[in-house]
Amino acid sequence: MDTNDKLLTTAELARRLDVSQDKLRALAKDGEIPSVLVGVGRRFFWPDVLMALRAGGHTGRKDGGK
Repeated sequence: MDTNDKLLTTAELARRLDVSQDKLRALAKDGEIPSVLVGVGRRFFWPDVLMALRAGGHTGRKDGGK
């Protein structure tokens, strides 16, 4: 399986985007990035997150999330 095809945990995505896990949870809650609830945690599909960010989502990074 390609590593881009798996669901990422909040911690994994936070490392990829260089943002806090709390920031990711807020972005997901606000609908700025797509996620799915799995049990009590969120999971993120990397290609969908990239598409959302490219379409105008915002990670809150100082460099604009680029």
